[in-house]
Amino acid sequence: IKVSGEALAEEEVIINYKSKSDKYVVEGAGVILIALDMSITKELKEEGMARDIVRVIQDMRKKADFDVADRIRIFFNTDSDEIKKVFEKYENYIKKETLAEEINFERHNKAEMTKLRGKKLNIYVECLTKKQKS
Repeated sequence: IKVSGEALAEEEVIINYKSKSDKYVVEGAGVILIALDMSITKELKEEGMARDIVRVIQDMRKKADFDVADRIRIFFNTDSDEIKKVFEKYENYIKKETLAEEINFERHNKAEMTKLRGKKLNIYVECLTKKQKS
């Protein structure tokens, strides 16, 4: 590369990449250039919420001292239409990840109230395969 008639060596040149939009993050090294779309779509938001639901249930399993292989029944209730839709849309994923045999969309009298992204939900997990450890 020549600048003002002077030749620059490769190690004297630093190339930085910047996206024209805040939507993308751009990085490059040598001949490789990567641009990542950083926008959060509705689908990504829902998937993240489903993972958060799984995390809450797994934390409850641990707190109840369930065995890792124990099958469970989930009782779930919320006033949030958004959380209800995610729970219904990702029901099979939630069941698979938490070893749930069934999900009841009703409030259990022993349900714990928790918040997910600022919205209240009530969840209770019941062990189906054996009694809880003492």
